[in-house]
Amino acid sequence: MKKVLLIITILLSSFSSSYASHIPGGNVTWECTGNPNEFLMTVKVYLSCSGITSALPTSINASITNTCGLTNPALLLNLIPSTPGNPSPADVSQICKDDSSMCDGGSLPGVMEYTYQTIITLPDTCDSWNFVYSICCRDQSDNLTGTTSNTFYVNSQMNSGTAPCDASPYVTANAIPYVCAGVPQTYCPAAIDPDGDSLYYSLVSPMGATGTPIVHIGGYGATTPLQNLTFDPVTGCIVFNQPNLGNYVVTYKIEAFDAAGNQTGFIYHDFQVEVVNNPNCLPPVPLIGVTNHTGSGIVTGNNTIEICEGQNFCIDIEFSDLDVGDTLVIDSSNTNVFAAMPGATITLNYPYAPDSLNHLTLTVCWNVPVGASPNTQASVGVTDGSCPIENLATFPIIVNVINATVANPPIIICGPQTAQMTANGGSSFTWFYTATGTLVPVGPEFSCNPCANPIATPLISTNYYVVSNLSVGCNNTDSTSVTVVPDFMPTAYGDTLLCDFLTKQIGVNVTPPGAGYNYSWTNAGSLSNDTINNPIASPTQTTSYITTVTSPFGCVKEDTVIVSVNPPPSVTLVPGDTVLCQGETIQFDVSLTAVEDDFTGTFDPLVWSNVSGATVGTPCIPFNGTALNFNSANRELNTAAANVTSCTTIDFCMFVANSSSSGVGCENADLGEDIELNYSINGTTWINIATYLTGDWDAGGPYANSWQCFSIPIPPGAATANTMFQWKQIGFYGATIDNWALDDIAIMCGGNNNYSYQWNPATGLTNDTLNNPVATPTTTTAYTVTLTDTGGCSVDRTQTITIVPTYTITPTQTDTAVCLAQTVGFTVTESIAGAYNYSWSPAGIFNNATISNPTATFNTPGNNMIIVTVDNNGGCTKVDTLYVNVAAAVIPNITILTPDSLIDCGDSVLVDLDLGGGVPATCGASATNSCSGPATQLTAGTAVGANTSTSWPAPYGNFYKNAKHQFLFTAAELNTMGFNGGKITEIAWEITQINGTTAYNSYQISMGCTQTTNLTTWETGLTQVFNPATVNIMVGMNVHALDVAYEWDGISNLVIEICYDNLASAFTNNSITPWATTTFTSSIWYRSDATLACPTTTNSGTGTDRPITSFTWCPTIPDPANFTYNWTPNIDITTANIQNPQLHPSVPTTYLVTVMDITGSCFDTDSIAIDVQC
Repeated sequence: MKKVLLIITILLSSFSSSYASHIPGGNVTWECTGNPNEFLMTVKVYLSCSGITSALPTSINASITNTCGLTNPALLLNLIPSTPGNPSPADVSQICKDDSSMCDGGSLPGVMEYTYQTIITLPDTCDSWNFVYSICCRDQSDNLTGTTSNTFYVNSQMNSGTAPCDASPYVTANAIPYVCAGVPQTYCPAAIDPDGDSLYYSLVSPMGATGTPIVHIGGYGATTPLQNLTFDPVTGCIVFNQPNLGNYVVTYKIEAFDAAGNQTGFIYHDFQVEVVNNPNCLPPVPLIGVTNHTGSGIVTGNNTIEICEGQNFCIDIEFSDLDVGDTLVIDSSNTNVFAAMPGATITLNYPYAPDSLNHLTLTVCWNVPVGASPNTQASVGVTDGSCPIENLATFPIIVNVINATVANPPIIICGPQTAQMTANGGSSFTWFYTATGTLVPVGPEFSCNPCANPIATPLISTNYYVVSNLSVGCNNTDSTSVTVVPDFMPTAYGDTLLCDFLTKQIGVNVTPPGAGYNYSWTNAGSLSNDTINNPIASPTQTTSYITTVTSPFGCVKEDTVIVSVNPPPSVTLVPGDTVLCQGETIQFDVSLTAVEDDFTGTFDPLVWSNVSGATVGTPCIPFNGTALNFNSANRELNTAAANVTSCTTIDFCMFVANSSSSGVGCENADLGEDIELNYSINGTTWINIATYLTGDWDAGGPYANSWQCFSIPIPPGAATANTMFQWKQIGFYGATIDNWALDDIAIMCGGNNNYSYQWNPATGLTNDTLNNPVATPTTTTAYTVTLTDTGGCSVDRTQTITIVPTYTITPTQTDTAVCLAQTVGFTVTESIAGAYNYSWSPAGIFNNATISNPTATFNTPGNNMIIVTVDNNGGCTKVDTLYVNVAAAVIPNITILTPDSLIDCGDSVLVDLDLGGGVPATCGASATNSCSGPATQLTAGTAVGANTSTSWPAPYGNFYKNAKHQFLFTAAELNTMGFNGGKITEIAWEITQINGTTAYNSYQISMGCTQTTNLTTWETGLTQVFNPATVNIMVGMNVHALDVAYEWDGISNLVIEICYDNLASAFTNNSITPWATTTFTSSIWYRSDATLACPTTTNSGTGTDRPITSFTWCPTIPDPANFTYNWTPNIDITTANIQNPQLHPSVPTTYLVTVMDITGSCFDTDSIAIDVQC
């Protein structure tokens, strides 16, 4: 079961390694943005760092349902970015700041907090909207059945029909508390409702897959998740004494109710209490409740104050710690007073200082504002500072706020302004003149009386008081005033249309003019100064700037400036700022896009209005770095609205998983699960442009198992200033399967039909009105191009061409035709002496690719092109090309072993010609394991990482019982390391840490040659070189001496396969083997707990990480039939074209033999001298 859950997690997250079985908590909350039906959604997920885990993804999908029959929008949330002092994700482990948790390489228990957010717009209000987030799997727990096989599942409910712009409650307490065993503990969730709704807490069952309650083990339950527990539903605080170490899951349902008693929503807060082995288990405790109450209100309970609006109070809360060496301090993570009671203060006092700091008194003071929640709840927490794990204590505060009659603050008006009066605290309000105590009459100066919200228009400054019908509790009278001051008139200026992201001075004039006016502008982020009368505006979109002007007498008026922006296309000048040699030419071009994203590392949030069901990562078929991979539910990609009136094509590249692809993220998309390209000019109605059939990527299709790039003309109906484009999968695709991917998306604009171009200056240009003129500047010149669209909007862009002195280069080479593994010397000289930089390509074949006279070793047959690039440190670059024709053979290395001889007349000498060590002509099993020369060891790859105990590839992996791998090595990389072909006799992989089993049964190795350059499917027809045997591993190099040596031809790519069978044993974990990262898909693997791995034709994954591999090899014994022989002179010799003839000269003779490979390209010579005496 563990393995199935792990696979599900991988598919959901698009990560190749697991974070399964390590989720200890989380919740889903929301805030209203103020716009209709628009909410900031937040999902918090906690990740335990105990054991081997990998990071959670940078984006997640949650689901939305409703009970009103409305469309459910997609909910894709992104990890919030890090800011200075606020890393994301954040380590929230309950340890001392100078200690390290497992999240940071330490040994203490650790927890990371991942916060994901996005803004969504719901189609309408509804009672109810439901939000669900789930992930496999929960952390290990000691009060639930199923433990780590349980799915983590939380949901929240919004009743926007009842409260259209309401926020959910949110928890402020420490995320995952650490407590001691056998000691009384207090935990308060300290939830806050931003709208002042009353909260009610209940303990409920945690949920697993599909929201099914998880069954507790004996002795525990939904309302008794810990032993010896008491629970307060008003504050949510629990007091418990858990005798056993372990992790105990607690789930709160926190409901919010408005003043009328209507439920506005609820959240589930799911977390675990970790009972840990802490050497200091004397936590601080609050003493007798609130004491030393001063100010207004009354204390009605151990932790409860009753007070009227507008009044203030102070109370003391005392904490004590039996450990006299501890220092109690306020715990900010468990203290929410400042958020729950705005404007409150906390003062710390140590009554026994300086002798001891283990007693702490917190003085909490608050001036209760009008409109405060009638049931305000807060909490204060302290920590004892004991290290490495701190002990905590929490005390809840309840403030019951009673209504009072409160009038509006004093108002200043001028000219035609009116004063909106308000009164709260009661249901009937009567207004009086303060000066006379008489009733204010209804008329031109007062719109209604009695009423709560009259409009006052007095001719002179007037004081009023209001009396309500509030008969119990707090005051039913309050006073206010309306002050009438001299009038003034603000007049804003600067309305304009900008055709580019430019600046514009805006401002406001006041009449009568004078000193003493204060100014405040909205949208300050795009203003040079938002507190002066004439700031500089730099908007990137059409923006309304509202100026608020306050006169010297306090009267406030507003006016508005609208700066419209016609968003320019994304303009890239080619070549951009460039250095050019004197006398050379260069072609300019203007590249224009309205939308562009290559998904490098992430997606650009400014470009897309909706990214759903997809994550950015390496695609299963490599293309151009990272891509947008569709691997979750609700697959849809929508651009933000863009001005494409002058644009021409929609360019993008796409891959669809197919019948030839396999592995995580590359599961075959079935018939009918096609991809649509659509557009919309209103964001609601989508019109199809093209549909891409999944079958086109199947074997035999036009795009069979490969990326395909498209350039689609923009339909006339889509050429508007407010167009959105959409890629969407249709049909009944699975949540994690039926995959596809997109990359390099651009909405291309420009061309002479859509823009006119004017280059300035025109000097040196073939045509100053083309988008791509040829330039031949004689001096350094800044060229500015003005682009004007069909509507008359223009933008300017500039590039500078710097002219430097020129020179010429002359490259030479020592040879133009060589054999494999031979070297050629190269030299380049310049017409003008000086300091130059050199670059030879391909760099890998040179002994030094950055000098003027390198040597190259050639291991690739055919016509090899060499490019030399020279620059003079001033930007003038010269390029030239040379060629070397390389024969598909290695030069022989012959030796005549027979020494020079003296013979008598009539005698003869039998020659012994040794052909030396050689490179085999073809790949395959060797007839013998013996070598004709010394063995050489080489290591392929430089370690940049390693597998984990649960991730792959892993040559010695037992997290699943058996596995099969293939690894691809290119001829080019082996040649670069000096291995140009020969006999492989041993292979080895290093182990840096053994995890679990040391015995791998039926371990076998096969090899083969291939022309494949990316290992996306299994290679077949391999030769078994290591017969099945039990391999016992150890830390260090694990060398496997091959039963059958393998001859490699030096020019084919090499595949190594390993597989083993531990089905009869229990699974453990993967031992750790370092790996290198290649630029191609170099690994493929399969692992299973139930199926034999060696015969499998399916895979569990592919990747570019390949274990560091050590080879032992030696030269092969050449086959004499692979060469031709020519002995000269052809005199007194038995046969002149064999390897070992008999020589019987009658006079002293020196014989020369030329041995040539059968291609006739590569040869070697040797000679023997025969002296004759008669």
